This record gives sequence, structure tokens and C-alpha cells, in this order.
Amino acid sequence: ILLIEDMPYAVQDSAMEVPPRAWALINARIGLTGTRLAPKYDVLVDADSLRLFGAAAGALRVTGDYAKRRLTVTARVDEGTDGDAIFAGDIPVDLTLAPVERRLLNDSLVGTLRADSLKLTVLRRLFPQVVSDAGGRLRMQFDVTGTVERPHFDGRVQIDAGVLVMQDVGLQLHGLVADVALTHDSIVVRDFRASGDANRVGDSVSVVGYAWLPDSGAGALDFRIVARGFGAFRKRATASFDATGVLHLSGTRDDITVDGAVEVFNGVGYLGTRFVREAGISRIQTEAPADSAEEGIEPPVPTFLERLRQRIVIGNLDLRLGDNVRLVSADANMLLGGSVTASGALDEISLAGDLLALRGVYRLNLGVVTRTFQVDSGRVSFFGPLANSPGIDITTTYLVRLQQSNNQVKIHARLLGTVAEPRVELSSDDQSTTGASDTELLSYLMFGVPSFALVGPNANTLRTVSNALSPTLGGVAEQALSAALPGVDMVRVTMASQGDDISGSADPLSSSTISAGKQLNDKVFVALNTGLCRAGGAEGDLKAWFGLSVEYRIGPTSWIAASMDPGTATCTRSVLSASSDLQFGLDLFREWRFR
Repeated sequence: ILLIEDMPYAVQDSAMEVPPRAWALINARIGLTGTRLAPKYDVLVDADSLRLFGAAAGALRVTGDYAKRRLTVTARVDEGTDGDAIFAGDIPVDLTLAPVERRLLNDSLVGTLRADSLKLTVLRRLFPQVVSDAGGRLRMQFDVTGTVERPHFDGRVQIDAGVLVMQDVGLQLHGLVADVALTHDSIVVRDFRASGDANRVGDSVSVVGYAWLPDSGAGALDFRIVARGFGAFRKRATASFDATGVLHLSGTRDDITVDGAVEVFNGVGYLGTRFVREAGISRIQTEAPADSAEEGIEPPVPTFLERLRQRIVIGNLDLRLGDNVRLVSADANMLLGGSVTASGALDEISLAGDLLALRGVYRLNLGVVTRTFQVDSGRVSFFGPLANSPGIDITTTYLVRLQQSNNQVKIHARLLGTVAEPRVELSSDDQSTTGASDTELLSYLMFGVPSFALVGPNANTLRTVSNALSPTLGGVAEQALSAALPGVDMVRVTMASQGDDISGSADPLSSSTISAGKQLNDKVFVALNTGLCRAGGAEGDLKAWFGLSVEYRIGPTSWIAASMDPGTATCTRSVLSASSDLQFGLDLFREWRFR
């Protein structure tokens, strides 16, 4: 009889691996009779304080008898309030007290595996690199037959009120209900339902289908995934979006094809190593995912998941953008539309098609100052593997407001090239600036005046600096208002330059404007415009005015706009009142592009 008391036992690749992959405090009683070539054992082993990858995993008790190369064993993992799991079986194994070629024999295998109410938190302990959080209860009952090399499982797995979060994958499942049957060489998903957001009504995803996996041959599989308003992807600094659609997985165990159509909506995608909140004010360095509960080594991603990823090929997957999908970077925040088609292996996905830039803002960095341009239209074109940076052709407009004359100079910045290597072309179609050089347009952008006004008797330092910084302060105000109004899709603040007022005493608030807009759906955009001006001239009181505009998109390249505002005459009146004359506008836009 061999007795072991309170012996620490660790499973680790090296003495430097801390914490070890498995650790326990062992107490055991092992009885041995018979001969070296025909031994008989009776075993009782208790592994207390069991830890897997640094996380507590309850206690393990193993009892068994061995004779004639068969081990009859019962193993029970007791998780306390987290439930327990029991395996009982008859295993072919050679435990003779002599060197042998292999201990585990390829002979008949018989056993049962049962868990009545096991918490899903066990998944986080077993796969901490993949599973960030888990909850709910699991019930399973399996009969194990066949051989060691080709075991067969017949039984059922059920999950109630489950939670499964995989941060690195960007997937969250709440309220998970599952019923999966295993029958010899098949897996049948009878029921699989969950939501991506437990607090949102109408958020759901469901899976039904089967996989036939015979001992020899490629087998077959067929699964159907249906999403309705599903919070499909949530990954910090990468993207977050909801989706509705149908995916069809078919093929064999070695060649899985994905087809279907998905509409993505209520989403935001981030570009670059930094990301900007949809509000546009918070710029945070991308951070690594939070560590697990205890620092230390984590197991590799399960090899079967890696093999599965390598076998999946996208056949023809249509992706359409809904009415509230944004592309955000440190310099841009744009509402997108359009559709693309995906194909190819997961490691080499190819996209074909155009995403349309419907509206938004683009911040042009001019060195010491920045200017916020309004996105008029454009497209992001995909043509092949994702390694090919998408092409861009986006037209934006910035309004330079001249205070003394109440005039505006429109300057266009056209973004061309690729997302990785964009270039900017400046132009203006105003009568006073048509054909102006880039130097002249930069003078308007930076100082609010043409270049000739920066020299001579009318130039003073205070005016020049004020004109340069006022629009930048407007950009700061845009970010602050965007953060305070999270439900608003667009905020634009335009502050007037001081024109030829060399005294520098002009009020920067006078003739400044604020616009706030909301995309109601994929066709309708509503904006409220307001501003300040002095009634009766420079000595009058500051008064507010209000306007309203509505845009309706007829198609991808055409839209109609209706507007109402008091007009510039408001600021020349001695009194502002609700009875001021209003101006109404109706415009029809059509975009043509030539390549």
C-alpha cells in the first residue's frame, strides 16, 4: 500500500512557468497486489485545491480498480455551488510494471459522462484566452463507446440562461438557450438562441442544422444562422455593429462554405491605432484586452478552433449598410451607405463594391491649426483582398465666414488616393476665389483672409492670430457639443473671422453659427441651425436666430433639400422677433462622377 499525504503536484512545461497549467494538493491511497506482469490496483486519489491556469477549479476525486489491462474508474469534479461533473468508465490501459510501447491501448471503450447543473464559468477556466466571461447552467449526459482512437458519443447537451463573452472575437451571447444532440457520428443543433444585448428588445440570433462526421470520409454539414437586430460584433478600437440577415454554412468537414446576405446597421468602425468615440471628443490609445483574473500563462487557442478557421471559405456574402453606420478615425467621422460583396478564405478575405460617404466631418490638419470640413459626398471603393488599401474619393466643404461683410467663401477639400495614403486637393467655386492657388486657399483656411491682406497697413498680429484660432476653437466646441449630445449625428460650429477690423475688437460670437443634425433613417436627415448676431449693427444686443433644414435622399447620387431660416437680413434689423421674415429654400441635387 502506498500512501501520499498533502503532496503538491503541478503540471508545467518548465520550472519558469508561473502559475503552472494545473496544480493540486494530492492525498492518495494505492493498493498493489499480483505480479509485475499481471498487477492489480485499487486506487483512491483526492486532488484538493485544484487550480487550472491559475484559476480555482474545485476538487477532484478518482476511484478505480485495475486488472487484466482494464481500468474501471470513476472521476468526479466537485465545483461546490458551481455544480459537478462525473465520468464513470472502463478504459483499456496497460499498467504492468515493465517497459511497454504504449500505455493507452486502442481497444473497446465504455463510459458515461454526466453533469446535472454545471456552471458555464468552467469554460472561462479551461479557455481563458478565448472566453472572457461565462454564466448560466449546463446539463449533459453522454454514453461513450467505440475505441480510444475513434470514440463515439451519444447524448445531449442543454444550456439555460447562458452568458458567453469572447472579447477577442468581438462576440457576446446573453440569454443563451441551447439543445444539442450527439448521435454516434452526427451533431444535431435542435435549438440555439441568444441575444447580443440582454437589455434590448428584438435582438436575437438563432442556429439550427447538423454535421455528419463519419469515421472515414469527408461527411457533410448544413447550418442556418438567422439574426434579427443582433449585436453581432463588439470589439473595442475595431468596430461595433448590429446586424440582420441569414447565413448558410454548408460543405464537408474539410471545406466549409459561407453564403448569405447581411444588413449592418447602428454600427461604428474605427480606423488607425487610435479611435475616436462616435461623439468625437475622446481620443484614447488602443489598449490591450484586460488580463484574466490572475496574471500568468494562458493556454493556446484550442487547436480545433484554429483548424475550423482554416477550413472556412466565404463563397458569396452580400453586406449592405443600413441607416446609421459610421466610419470613425482621428480625422473623420462619416455616415456610410452602400454595399460590398465578400469572398475568399478568412485569412484572405476580398471585398468588392463601393461604400458611399453620405455625410459627416473631416478635420484637415494644417499644422498649428485644424479646420473641420463638412462631407458632401463620396465613396470608399474596395477592389480585392483587404491587404489592398481601399480607394477613396470624398468631397468636403469648409465655409470661411467674413464678419464685416457677412459673406462666405466656400473651400472644397477633395480626398483622393487610398485610406492608407490619402492626398488632399483644394479648390473653390466662389466667384472671388475661382482658380485660386493652393497658397491663396490656405490663407483663407488659416487666417480667414486672402494672402494680400496679410501684408501692408491693414495687417496686425492680433487680428491674424484671432482669425487663425477662431475656427480651431469652433472645432473644440464641436467636440464638446458632440459629447454632450450623444443622440445627435452631426454637430458643426462656425466662428466668424475678424475681416478688416484691425483693432481686434470685433466680437467672435457675432455671426457664428451652430448646426446639429440627426439621421432619422437611410433617406431623411434633419438639421437645426442657430446662431448669434447683433441687431442694428456692432453696438446692438446679441440675439439668437433659428433655422431648419430637411434632406431626403432619392437615390445614391441624388437628393432634395428644403430649408427655412431668417436670412442674413435679420442681423441688420434693430429688433429681432418671431415675426421676422423667413426665407425658404428648395434645392435638388444630382451627382455625376466620371472615371
